[in-house]
Amino acid sequence: MVLEEMAIKDLEDNTPVKVVVATNALKVAQTGELPAGAQNIGDVNLLNVANSVINPATEDKQDTLIANQTNATQQSKITDGSLVADVDGVSSVLTGITSPHAHVHDAERYVVQEGIQLNNASKEYLITTPDTTKWAHMTIDVIGGQDTSIRLVEGTGKTGGTSMAEINRNRNSGNNAGVIITHTPSGTEGGITTLFTCQFGIPAAGGRRGGGGGAQVGRAEFILKQNTKYSLTVTALSANDNNICVSIDWYEHVNVA
Repeated sequence: MVLEEMAIKDLEDNTPVKVVVATNALKVAQTGELPAGAQNIGDVNLLNVANSVINPATEDKQDTLIANQTNATQQSKITDGSLVADVDGVSSVLTGITSPHAHVHDAERYVVQEGIQLNNASKEYLITTPDTTKWAHMTIDVIGGQDTSIRLVEGTGKTGGTSMAEINRNRNSGNNAGVIITHTPSGTEGGITTLFTCQFGIPAAGGRRGGGGGAQVGRAEFILKQNTKYSLTVTALSANDNNICVSIDWYEHVNVA
């Protein structure tokens, strides 16, 4: 049944009142007579947001509610039902942390790091994502003491390799990563999509050492495709001992799109 109109009486002077639906809202208009065929529908209860019956005679009136919001006793809270957001006591601003930082707190952020020395050679890392919608949001940092190149590709055919320690950044958690990272995989590369290439540092000249540098892959995170293999290749481009730091950082978050 769709309510289009109903008849009630004004509480002040007992004048018949007609309530009609107007533009998705209820509109009250006084009328001299009730609509034809109007019937007394009996008592009607009013409910609050908790679905409890309220008494209009004792319930807070609008002017009281407004006063309570202007007398400096009101409080507003941002809460999930149990935890309450914090306000800084000095600046009176809402405090917060970045999303990647929050994933550390949630024990779903991981890192693989190592320092290597290469001399006119390369080292390859294989990154394998699980076949789930808990996707990896990844950034990769490489810093070299000499001229260095890095290359990240998607869809490699490489397999295996030596397992690497995947560290949960929340050291109070026993959570393990879904992503698997190894180094020195075997096999052929196959059809790939190149996501990022970069070369940095100053090449050596006249027997001298070149200058160092660093790069962050994509300078922002990649959300890796599930059930996919990625290859990261780090290459020292000169015949000098190149000290290189490789950091692969990611958090795993269930996709909600």
